[in-house]
Amino acid sequence: MARRPVAIEIPDCSKVPAICFGLQAKTDEDRKRLQGPGLMVFDVARVDFTEAISESLYLAPSASGGIEIFDGANLVSSKQPGIALLLFLCR
Repeated sequence: MARRPVAIEIPDCSKVPAICFGLQAKTDEDRKRLQGPGLMVFDVARVDFTEAISESLYLAPSASGGIEIFDGANLVSSKQPGIALLLFLCR
């Protein structure tokens, strides 16, 4: 159960590399099916990078000072703490 759910509107899911990666969209046809708006629902909580699950997606600070969506493996390699765990994507 989510402790602090938060939703983020995505104008075009096919333009977000982490969504394409997470949904294994490898072909142009796969990306075409992802075109359009979506809603990502996260559970906001600090996630230690050592506890990250490689198949999950997380929000975490980026090197440029903003936030990015990382898969668990990249979160571990960046050694950044996650700030939210992706629960689901609605399209």
